[in-house]
Amino acid sequence: MVRNLIAALRDDLQTLPWMGTETRAQASAKLAAFAVKIGYTDKWRDYSALKIDRKSYAENQCVERIRFRAPPEQNRQTGGSHEWGMTPPTVNAYNNSGMNEIVFPAGILQPPFMTEGR
Repeated sequence: MVRNLIAALRDDLQTLPWMGTETRAQASAKLAAFAVKIGYTDKWRDYSALKIDRKSYAENQCVERIRFRAPPEQNRQTGGSHEWGMTPPTVNAYNNSGMNEIVFPAGILQPPFMTEGR
C-alpha cells in the first residue's frame, strides 16, 4: 500500500504543470528520503543499564533519564530518528511531515482495520 502511494506521488511529481524544475527536483529528493515505519522499530532502546529497586517512585525516575538521554536534535543531525511516537500495539497511525515519515504500528495492521484482500 505504501509502495503504491510513493509510486503514485513520484509519477505525479513528474507531471504537475505548476511545479518548476528546481522545486520538482527538491520534492523528488524529499520523496526519495521518505521514511516508512511499519509494524515496529528496527532499533530498540537499550534498558540494560536500568536498575529498579524498592526505592520510592521518585528515586526510580532513572527510567526517564535513559529514555530521553539522546535529544531529538541529535537524531535529526545523524540522518533521522529510529524513535517512534507510538508503541507497536497502538491502534493508530501517523504522518510526521517534520521528520518526513509515515508510521503504521502493528496494532493498526490487525482486523478490523486491515484485512487481507482490501
